[in-house]
Amino acid sequence: TSNMNAFYLGGNTEVAIVQKTSQFQNSNAAFLEKLIENENTITPRLSLSYQLWIGYQFKSGWSIQSGLQYQEIIEALKYDQRTLTSSVEDHEKARYFINKNADTLFFNGPIAIKKTEDRKVRHRNKHTFFSIPLEIGYQHHIKKVSITGNVGINYIMTHQFKGRVNELYLDGTNEIIDNPLYTLKNRLGYQLSLGIDYPITEQLSTSIKIGYRRSSTLITASNQQSYQMYSIGAGFRFFLSKQ
Repeated sequence: TSNMNAFYLGGNTEVAIVQKTSQFQNSNAAFLEKLIENENTITPRLSLSYQLWIGYQFKSGWSIQSGLQYQEIIEALKYDQRTLTSSVEDHEKARYFINKNADTLFFNGPIAIKKTEDRKVRHRNKHTFFSIPLEIGYQHHIKKVSITGNVGINYIMTHQFKGRVNELYLDGTNEIIDNPLYTLKNRLGYQLSLGIDYPITEQLSTSIKIGYRRSSTLITASNQQSYQMYSIGAGFRFFLSKQ
């Protein structure tokens, strides 16, 4: 346990692998299958987050902290499309056809042209969140270090998306859209972590931790999606009085 009750300031940075969960809502079974297939065009890559804390440590070992959090979720759009186009063009050069039983025929004029076009779209997408976390923690001293655990909620203040998506329509067409609109179904996510805290001085300590985080749900025209993140991070706490 801590020697005394004390306020502290802190900071953390984390990097995480990301998994996305999507739920599609459409009564058209064939279109729903295409939506699920189209989901494979976007792959979550990683998440980066930074937190600033103000907290209160009780000498019983319990703590409570809140602050400000900035988070990025990075995704990759990979879309390949092959299209076949037909057109009629006029050619000035004469073309000829040889008929064994008749004279060679020369003529010029329109000709049907078929072309195949391969389109490759590659783009880096980014979701940005600003939020206010609130966590309850507990630390258990083992010799010089402390084992720490935290659990809490995350209130999303703002969300912004910059990137491109492949939008499907019921008539079978598709369109690459820049910066589509996402809305928040709810503003709450949750998170938990387990770490080791090591004192540097009587007022300063550093920590390493592993964590789990689940985002709030984002809504598009045809999809509801949320993210799960498995992180590793490092941080510090500075106590405003000596421990």
